[in-house]
Parts: sequence; C-alpha cells; structure tokens
Amino acid sequence: MDTSCPSCKYFYTVDDNQFGQTVICPKCKESHVATFAQKPKLDISQDLQEENSEPEANNSKTKEKESTKKRRSMQEIMQEKMAEIAAEIERFIPLLMEAESQHENESNTRMLLDKMLMDALGYKINEIKTEQKIQGKRADYVLSVDEDDLLVIELKRVGMALRDKQVFQAVSYGAYAGIKWAVLTNGLVWHLYRVKLCDKVDYDHVFTLDLRDGLDDTERHYFYLLSRHGMTRKGLLDKVWHKLNTLSHDSLMNAVLTDDVITKIRTALNREHGGKLTQAEVRAAVETNLLQLD
Repeated sequence: MDTSCPSCKYFYTVDDNQFGQTVICPKCKESHVATFAQKPKLDISQDLQEENSEPEANNSKTKEKESTKKRRSMQEIMQEKMAEIAAEIERFIPLLMEAESQHENESNTRMLLDKMLMDALGYKINEIKTEQKIQGKRADYVLSVDEDDLLVIELKRVGMALRDKQVFQAVSYGAYAGIKWAVLTNGLVWHLYRVKLCDKVDYDHVFTLDLRDGLDDTERHYFYLLSRHGMTRKGLLDKVWHKLNTLSHDSLMNAVLTDDVITKIRTALNREHGGKLTQAEVRAAVETNLLQLD
C-alpha cells in the first residue's frame, strides 16, 4: 500500500497490515498515521519513447538495477520494524519510571499500556479487548488480529512486584479460550508464558523483559515478536519458545544423562586417565558431582 508523509510529501510503500497505524517516514523520520495515498499520475509517454529507443542491453541492465533496488528481504523488513518498535518503547520508559516514582495506581498504568500497545506494538484500537470473561475467568487484555485472539495480558500497577501466581488468571483464560500466549506485566517488567492447551491449566515461562535498564538487542527482538507485526508472522514466537525450551535446565540434564553421552564421557575419561570406569560409575558421578542431583 502506498502512503504519503504529510510533513515532507514523500510517497513510499508500507505493508497492508500497517494501514491506520503510526509509521515513520524513511525520508524525514517524522511519524504519521499510514493512510492510502495515490501518487499523481504522470505523463510517461515521452519517457517510454526514450526508453524504447535505448539499446536493449542497457535497457536490461536498467530493469535489473530497478528490480534489485525494489526488493527487500523479510529480514530487512523485520529489522526496520524492530528499530521502530524499540524507539517507541524507549520513549515510554521515562514515563513508566516517573509513574513508578509517583506510585501511580493500576488505572494510570492501564492508560500507559493502552498507548504502548497502539503506538509501540502497533495494535489497532479495535484489536485491544479489555475485561474479557470466559467460563468465570477474566483477562485484563486480549489482543487480536483479524479477529484471531493471540495474546492475553494480566496487568498490575506500575512497579509492583510480579510473581508467577499472578499470571494464573491470564493463563486460565488462555487455556479456556484456546490462546497459547500470556503476558504478566507492570509496564516496566514483562513476563511471557506459553499456555499449555491441555486438560489442566499449565504453562511454561518463556522470557522476561525488563525496561528499567533499557533495551538490549535480545529485548528489542522479543518486543518485536509481541508486536502486531511479529504476532502475524506465524511461528516466529513458537520458534523462540521451542529453542529456549530445548536449552532449558531439564532438557540439558536429560540430554547429558542419555546412554550415548555417558558412553562418550566414560570413553574420554578412560582414555585420558587410563582407568576402567563402568557406565554405572560414570552416570552416578555425573548425577552427583556435575548435576548435583543428590
């Protein structure tokens, strides 16, 4: 979709899902709401005549150059969106810190979060549902895209200490509503959970974002994943959860205790020290001395 910057009148293209959202002009860097704009129609008949009169080889090179210039990889688009989101998030950090120092209540925190969800994470106002209820469970926020509910948020007063038990309300709602992602936040700290959609309410902690010390590259990436643009890229958040889950303490411990790994450790120890350790002896030593399971 083509849009036009009202400040510098520059025409450029944005993704269709950015329609109606705040974007940043790549030329003058001013922010504005992306609305449809049609470029003025130009009389290109003379240009076409000149182009057709050029040698074919030169014409081919020109087309190739223009085609290369227009193409942008998904990685480039993601990096651009990530930078925009991070810039907006960083704009909210001093506001949240001030609210914390003033001991603002949950209602004021909600106003800040509403703005963050729209201005920084890109959700449209009709995609931010509040005080949602299902089967007696309540969610402070449910974020949706194209009528598909994607994320539940449990909000606490800005600066309030967060505990895992506080996310149970959001996770329970997610389990009953079929939403697999839940956030517990006080504005400054964000905990993301992966809801396990099974018979009982259960969940995994995926990652934590802490704005009190600014944003690092990993946190910028994670906020992108929580944004509207990131959530509509199917599977991105699942890949992060799967990787973190694979590298968790329990997963690593189970991998170390497999027969193949114990055998390799025993072989290396016997070769290095000239001993005759058994499989059982090595396993017991790994459990006691390395993993400290006793």
